[in-house]
Amino acid sequence: MTIIAGFRSDEGIVLCSDTQETIGSSKRHVAKVKVVPEHAELLELLGNGDLAAVFGGSGYGPFIDLLTRKAWESCANSTSLEDACSAIEASIKSVYREYGEIYQHGQCPTVELIYGVKLGGQSRLFSCVGPIVNPVDRYCSAGAGYYMSDFLSARMYSDTISIQQCVILAAYILFQTKEHVDGCGGDSQVAVLRHNGRSGMVNRHRINALTELLKESDRRLGQVLLAAANLQPDYGTVLDMSLEVAKDAINHARETALVRIAIDENPVGTMLPGFNLRDDLGFLELGISNPPESTP
Repeated sequence: MTIIAGFRSDEGIVLCSDTQETIGSSKRHVAKVKVVPEHAELLELLGNGDLAAVFGGSGYGPFIDLLTRKAWESCANSTSLEDACSAIEASIKSVYREYGEIYQHGQCPTVELIYGVKLGGQSRLFSCVGPIVNPVDRYCSAGAGYYMSDFLSARMYSDTISIQQCVILAAYILFQTKEHVDGCGGDSQVAVLRHNGRSGMVNRHRINALTELLKESDRRLGQVLLAAANLQPDYGTVLDMSLEVAKDAINHARETALVRIAIDENPVGTMLPGFNLRDDLGFLELGISNPPESTP
């Protein structure tokens, strides 16, 4: 049981998942989202690659690993986005065809995949159930938490959403799903494929800080909602007070999150005034190959 969700933006793709895997009455934590090549952000930083993919799966783990490994191998040398996407779809169908003959009839695992591919300043998002692959224009989800994910996405996703907003939406969906859907839990994983800029897994410290900020904001805005719907004569006073309290609390939570991120992502000695090695998603900036030496 799990939650996996994918989102499209004009700037790229975001894919997210929890890490809890439940087997009978036992559970463990495993990575369910994988960016390939493994060090995509480093290769791009060095100017050695543009093709990258991100895969997330729900279902039988070994079969998901097989599907994604063969899918990447099939497209790793593609020179166009269209060729890469076609190769992955053909690989998925081929694996099901092969293992459908190996397993007893009706016993071949059927898993759900969500994956994205990017190349040449473009990207595409796909949803796959068994051997059936469909392109996704906006967002999609899979696993036990799909209903919660789709509900929240329908409320918050827009056609003008930025990739940073997609990351925020992903963190919020994971927070709510792990809180309210049985079988979903563990850490929050968020990966990005960007047309311009670094691609890879977003730093877990950044996601944790963002999640805490979202939790506090969600609680405070819930109180504002109750005040906004107050039809009593003193409505204006109640709403103004609620808005002011919420604003102060959210600003404090935001400053706390920024401090946590700065401490977690910047090595000792590089936190100089006006200096930042990282972009707005925590990835190493373009053009910076050697960080400054640490100060004594």
